[in-house]
Amino acid sequence: MTGPVRGVLLDFDGVISGNATGLLFGATHAFIDRRAPMPEECLLPLFKQITAFPMREALTMMLSGIGMGDEFPALAAELGGLREFGGRSPELSEGFTEFLGGCAEREIPVLVCSTMDRDTVRRALLDPYFTADDFLPLRSRSKAAPATYVDALAEVGVDEVEGWTLVDDSPFALRAAKLAGLRTVMVTNEVFTEEDARPHRRFVDECAGSLPEVAALLGIADGGPHE
Repeated sequence: MTGPVRGVLLDFDGVISGNATGLLFGATHAFIDRRAPMPEECLLPLFKQITAFPMREALTMMLSGIGMGDEFPALAAELGGLREFGGRSPELSEGFTEFLGGCAEREIPVLVCSTMDRDTVRRALLDPYFTADDFLPLRSRSKAAPATYVDALAEVGVDEVEGWTLVDDSPFALRAAKLAGLRTVMVTNEVFTEEDARPHRRFVDECAGSLPEVAALLGIADGGPHE
């Protein structure tokens, strides 16, 4: 990737917390399967499509699509309060603090770009690192809409998106950001793989398997260029 990095938008589920997307999918499938058995491979495509949307709209669309629309309040409460699933808890990705340090050293602003609600339990992982002002104000906007990035960045005083990069695991979010004029890096994990990126390849500038790889791509790893 060429040119100076002027700012970074970091997704939470799947990027800042690399295992969170997998835990959310596991908990979602378990919730649905208890009520009406459904194979994981049938639910997974639906789950992947909704991760860029605000939680209420996302879960309502998914549940309505499988005839369980009235289960939204229960599933939203379960996912919002998720502390662990299958013996695993959401945790910060390897290299996260080093990534923040590299950005801080180069005076590159980092904003959290996440659709999770303010009262989501796993959001507390970010308390030592970010204040409320460090969250991109998505409000009820979808990350799958290009205007979301232009409008939300404008609200925090960024009038030109050139040089800003979205780091996300959702191809739908990355497509929208690319159309809005941002650079894009897809982070793969146990839910989203490079196979998911292929149909969206012209919207995904780079793929990475970890935050240290993202840092290297952006030139903010130790010894990377300081533009």
